[in-house]
Amino acid sequence: MILPLGLVDVARADPRITLYLGGDILTMEGPTPRYAEALLERDGWILYVGRQDQARAKAGEGAQLVDLKGGTLLPGLIDAHGHFILASHTLLNANLAGVRSIPELIQRLQAHAGSVPSGEWIEGMGYRVEQLAERRHPTAAELDQVSATRPVFVQDGSGHEGAINSALQRRMGWPAAAPAGEEWVFSVLQARPPRSLQRVREGVRRAVALWTANGQTTASELGFGLSGQDLAVVEQIKAEQLLPIDVVLYAKHDRRDQVRERLGRAGRYDRRVRWAGVKVWLDGNTSAMASASGLDVPALTALLLELRRDPRWAGARQLGAHAVGAQAAETLLQAMERATASAGASDHRTVLHHGVVLRPDQVQRARQLGMGVSFTAAGLYPMGDALAQALGPERQAWLGPIGSVQRAGIPFSLHHDAPAGVSPSLMDALWSAVTRTTRSGAVLQLQERIAPYAGLQALTSQAAYQLFEEQRKGSLAVGKVADLVVLDANPLKVDPMAIRRIQVLATIKQGHWVYRSPQWGGSAAGQREPVAHQDAAAVPEAGAQGRPAEKSR
Repeated sequence: MILPLGLVDVARADPRITLYLGGDILTMEGPTPRYAEALLERDGWILYVGRQDQARAKAGEGAQLVDLKGGTLLPGLIDAHGHFILASHTLLNANLAGVRSIPELIQRLQAHAGSVPSGEWIEGMGYRVEQLAERRHPTAAELDQVSATRPVFVQDGSGHEGAINSALQRRMGWPAAAPAGEEWVFSVLQARPPRSLQRVREGVRRAVALWTANGQTTASELGFGLSGQDLAVVEQIKAEQLLPIDVVLYAKHDRRDQVRERLGRAGRYDRRVRWAGVKVWLDGNTSAMASASGLDVPALTALLLELRRDPRWAGARQLGAHAVGAQAAETLLQAMERATASAGASDHRTVLHHGVVLRPDQVQRARQLGMGVSFTAAGLYPMGDALAQALGPERQAWLGPIGSVQRAGIPFSLHHDAPAGVSPSLMDALWSAVTRTTRSGAVLQLQERIAPYAGLQALTSQAAYQLFEEQRKGSLAVGKVADLVVLDANPLKVDPMAIRRIQVLATIKQGHWVYRSPQWGGSAAGQREPVAHQDAAAVPEAGAQGRPAEKSR
C-alpha cells in the first residue's frame, strides 16, 4: 500500500519513492501550460509525471504520499541573477532597508554594533537615498557617531554606492572625501577583514534560509570575487558541504585567474557549487545608466575571444554583462558583433543583465547574436515613475522591454538581484513583469506586459536554459532532478494583481525538503526560518492576507 505522509512527517522521511498529488502540477514543459495529476520522485530524480492511476501503479508498495492539499507544484525556482555569496556577508550586517532619515540609519547601526564580534567592521546595507529625508548619503562624521575607532561601512540598496567613517578612510589611505563611484565600494569590499569560520557558517545558513524560503533551488552569484573573502567562503562551503541547494558562480572578470587557480575545474557541480563563467560591469546603477564605465568595446571584445578560444576557460566561458542603460548595452552588442565576426557563431548564451533601458534596434541585434536577457523586473514598481519621467516621452518606451524581448524570441529570465534588489521574492518579480504597475498606480508601457505563464518560464525553464542546465532542471520531466516548489496558489489561475500575495509552502531540492512554511501542515519539521531582507517601502502592500482566490472559470 501507499503510506500517507501528508505534511507532517515527510521532512524526516527518506523514502525511495515519493508520490505527489492533490493539487495543480504545472510541468513547465512546452510553450503552453501543461498539467499532470501526479509526480513520482525516486532518489532525487523524477521517475514519472502524468496520470494518477498510472503513478500509483508505478509507485508500488511502500511509496510515500505527499498530499499537496490544493497547493501548486512547480519546478524549483531558479535565481538567474543574485548575489548569494555576497548575501552570506551582508545578512550578517545591519538591515538598513526602509530607513527614512540619516538619524534612523545611525540608530540601526548603533543597535547592531553591539552584536558585531571584535575585529569585524560595523556594516549595514539597504538604505536608498531617494527615501532619506536628507536625499544624500551619510557623511564620515555622521558615521563616526556609530564608532570613532572601528571601521563603519554602509552600502545603499543597489550595492553600488555607500559611505564610510573616518576610521575606515584612514585605513584605506584615502583623504577625508572618499572617492566617488562604485569602484571605491568594490575596493572597500576587497579590504574587509575575513570573518571567523563560525560567522561564515552563520552567513551561509542565513543566505540558504532566504533563498529556500522564496522557493529557489538554484542560487547564483553574479560577481564572485567582489569581497576579499569570497574564495575562502566557497572553499569552506565545499569542505563542510554547507549547501542544500545549488549555487552557480560567475567570477568578476578581473578575478578570473585567481578563481581558476583556487577552484580549478569549472563547468560541473562540486558539492553543489559550479563555476560557470565571468561577469563584467559596463555601467552602474540606475542613477549612472546614462554613461558606460568599465571595459570599452576593444577590451570586452578581447575578453570574449579569450573566453572562447583559450583552453584555460573550458567550462567557464559564459559571459554575464551588467548593462543597466542603453549605452552599456551598446558596448556589449558591438563587442559581441566583433567577436562573432572574428570567431564565428557559437552557443555562447551571453546574457545581458538588468536591461533597464534597451532600444528596439538593440533588442533585434541581441536576437541576431544569440544573446539572452535577464531583467530586474521588481524594480519597475518603486522606480518606474521616476525612470519614465527621466527618460521622457520618446525613450520611456524602451524601459524594461520584457514584452519586446519575448516577441523577438530571445530567451529571457527574471531575477531579484538580492541582496541588492528590492525583494528576494521571485513572485514579486513575476507580479511586476505581468502587471507593470508603478507606485503611482500607473501601468508602465502596456505593450511590455507578459502573460503569467511566460513569466513562470522565465523563472524555471528559460532560466535553466540561460545557465546551460535545461537538460537537468527547469521543468518536471522524467529524468530531471526533483527540484520542486509548492505554492499556495496557481499564478495562472489568480487575478494577476494577486500574484504578489502567493506564498511558498515548501521547497524541495532533489527530494530533500529544505524549507517548509509553518502555514502548511502545522509542523516545524525541516523548517528553516525565513530571513526578512527586503525593502518594504519598495514593495507594494500585499493587501488582504491569505491565499489568493482563483479566478472564476
